[in-house]
Amino acid sequence: MRKDKIMASVVTTLEAKFGTKRSKEQLRKRWSDIKSREPEQYW
Repeated sequence: MRKDKIMASVVTTLEAKFGTKRSKEQLRKRWSDIKSREPEQYW
């Protein structure tokens, strides 16, 4: 799965779950934190 598809599904899930759009910058930062902790799990 490509990164942009993953991001799209993550954003969609967050919007459905919280009912609001998350800041893309906040989401990107969180995504980077996750990747840096366990990069092999996502790539």
